[in-house]
Amino acid sequence: MTNFRNFKFYSGNRYLILVSIETFEKTASGKSWKRQPVEVENRIYDDEHYTNYISSIPFFNNFGDGAYCRGHYGYTCAGYLPVEVNTVSPYREVKKRAAFTFIHKSDLEKAAGYREKEIIEGAKSWKYFSAPDKYRYIEFIAGDKFAVYDRINHVWVN
Repeated sequence: MTNFRNFKFYSGNRYLILVSIETFEKTASGKSWKRQPVEVENRIYDDEHYTNYISSIPFFNNFGDGAYCRGHYGYTCAGYLPVEVNTVSPYREVKKRAAFTFIHKSDLEKAAGYREKEIIEGAKSWKYFSAPDKYRYIEFIAGDKFAVYDRINHVWVN
């Protein structure tokens, strides 16, 4: 088992860490989880929040009564890091899946104008922009302003 207790991630604010937390409930029979999440929450984390989230995995593993928390590693532009954390509450009532996506801030800022740079700095949430290719466009939201970024062509879309 991986030791997440002493996990530390410091990038010097070079990456934008997008977090999607999906909440699942049990099916009517109570034997498995529903396929579609009940709630989806999208946030943007800095290095400190990401480190705290990952290093808290051992704490949630010690709750007992069927509760568990597992982290899964994967290759990202920031290196080989935990990219997914699955947590199940005691008595297996609720399941949460946190998926982490890393994006180089320099990739965003190369094609960004003044307005987009301002939105990147103030962004607190994000969502996938509805399009035929769901994961291609990301909409960054900063208060009442928003901007859409094309992940494949590395350009901002108006």
